[in-house]
Amino acid sequence: GSVSSVGEKSLRNYKSGTVMEALGGQIAGVNITASHNPRNWNALKLLNHEGEFLTKEDGNEVLSIAEREDFRNIWTCTIDPEDAKDFDDALSIRKLESGLWEVGVHIADVSHYVKEGDIIDREAQKRATSIYLVDRTIPMLPERLCNLICSLRPNEDKLAYSAIFQLDDNAEVKHFHLAHTIIKSDRRYAYEEVQQLLEDNGVVDGTGEPAPAPGKEGYKGEYAEKLIMLDSLAKKLRAERIKKGSVKFDSEELHFDIDEHGKPTRCYFKRSKDANKLIEEFMLLANKYV
Repeated sequence: GSVSSVGEKSLRNYKSGTVMEALGGQIAGVNITASHNPRNWNALKLLNHEGEFLTKEDGNEVLSIAEREDFRNIWTCTIDPEDAKDFDDALSIRKLESGLWEVGVHIADVSHYVKEGDIIDREAQKRATSIYLVDRTIPMLPERLCNLICSLRPNEDKLAYSAIFQLDDNAEVKHFHLAHTIIKSDRRYAYEEVQQLLEDNGVVDGTGEPAPAPGKEGYKGEYAEKLIMLDSLAKKLRAERIKKGSVKFDSEELHFDIDEHGKPTRCYFKRSKDANKLIEEFMLLANKYV
């Protein structure tokens, strides 16, 4: 593989270019890590030891914990692929005295640690994005920052930027506000776990129907009532969105299983199920209102 600089000159409508750098050695394929390896992560020393929260006393213009809305006592979870290493979004839910459902869409507040123009920000701009390969991820930000300090891991206090919604039983939004928050996730779920819980409680994937009413013993599974309520609200949001003409982008994703030597052992298609759509719907709602 190689990196090319493409010029504006053309010959018969083809762009001309100059090879700037060859990537990789004598191995087959493009070794993209050669051009994207960490080279300026001395910036980590700017972060407090072990990822402690920065404070104004440290000379940083950041919100104190007391200035954030505290969601640490409100049930919160993350739902991600089974092999995910960083958890950058979370959902919270609780029933308010008004009878409305409060749903929080929480995004890891990286801006608390990365300031515009600082060394981490400048390096991240050079990288532009994280790169996702079959067997690894090459992060745009330092791995310790995205996989540890900012990652919304369970049972840890984490800073977030949150879209807070109040919805009725029909998933109509009655109130919305943005807030800097501090949260503590109660549970880290894989999509497969949530999907199994939904199906164990009578959900038939792909029908758009929520779980039926529980029996005398209630729903089965840890935190089942909360996940089933999130699923029910998400399905009502989706139905209304489709009714108004939204485009369905349902698709299958090619997935590879890799052994300890980095060799693929099998490939298969993964289809988006109700658990995936649950997260998708609340992310779309947050984007719509923001």
